[in-house]
Amino acid sequence: MQPWSSAPTLETARLILRAHRPDDLAACEAMRADAAVMRFIGDGRPESRETVWSRLLRAAGHWPFAGYGMWCVTEKVSGRYVGDVGFMQLKRDMVPPLGEVPEIGWVLAVGHRARGLRARRSPHH
Repeated sequence: MQPWSSAPTLETARLILRAHRPDDLAACEAMRADAAVMRFIGDGRPESRETVWSRLLRAAGHWPFAGYGMWCVTEKVSGRYVGDVGFMQLKRDMVPPLGEVPEIGWVLAVGHRARGLRARRSPHH
């Protein structure tokens, strides 16, 4: 796969999927500080600002390394942050190993759940 230097921008009728930017930190931090959002992610605890910043840096760097990665999802009309969605190769130490198979992942801010957004992002959900 030809690496992208950055996430390509994709648009649907309601959403824009774009590369993460430094100014996404506050919204992403607020989402990942919410216990309801983090309940089934990682160890289930809210994340620190430092951890969220590292996630944004990893998202930005994944595209040129792997040719795919995570998108920042925003509402098309308002520009409001919705969450993150995409594919990552995390090279996890796990059993059974995933090998080179990318993982699909998504996380949505609480106000954006149950609105039919997740199904639109992945045709194989």
